[in-house]
Amino acid sequence: MASTTAKKIASEINREGTKLGDIKKRGKDIKQDHDLALELCSIGGYHPRLLAGLILDKKLLTLD
Repeated sequence: MASTTAKKIASEINREGTKLGDIKKRGKDIKQDHDLALELCSIGGYHPRLLAGLILDKKLLTLD
């Protein structure tokens, strides 16, 4: 289940007209948050998954 933070971010970026630059800026503001990235992936949608790819901790990735 996604947290309210993840749902709020997803609703803000999952709109028509959201640009890649907007998502990159949001990722830069968040920096790195692996748990939030996993929550955004579970929500689904193109834009939340793009943001998740920017903020996840690559050292914590597994093949599972």
